[in-house]
Amino acid sequence: MADIPNERRPDLSEIFDLNRHKAVRDFVERFENLMRDQDAVRNDIKELTIEAREAMFSPVEIKAMKSIAKLRKDDKANAMAESLAALRRVSNAVRFDLFTWSDEHRNEGKDQP
Repeated sequence: MADIPNERRPDLSEIFDLNRHKAVRDFVERFENLMRDQDAVRNDIKELTIEAREAMFSPVEIKAMKSIAKLRKDDKANAMAESLAALRRVSNAVRFDLFTWSDEHRNEGKDQP
């Protein structure tokens, strides 16, 4: 078989991505898309924070809401319960009152229908 002049031979390096350029491009594109999604979510969280502030929640309450949401997302409720129990034991041992106020107010909302 004679070669046809000016016929471009297929570049096997390109076909099989031997130099990995296509793989690199694909990964860069995926990273870029995820980063754009991350930016959008970050903006949504900022907007939700503003909305909570406008609903008259204090910065401490908003921080607590975010902390609880993160614990729920990461499924770490048990770990946090253990940490709080340890804080309670240690604070009682050194007579540092951390939990009395919350214990006194725990049942306030339960009496209401």
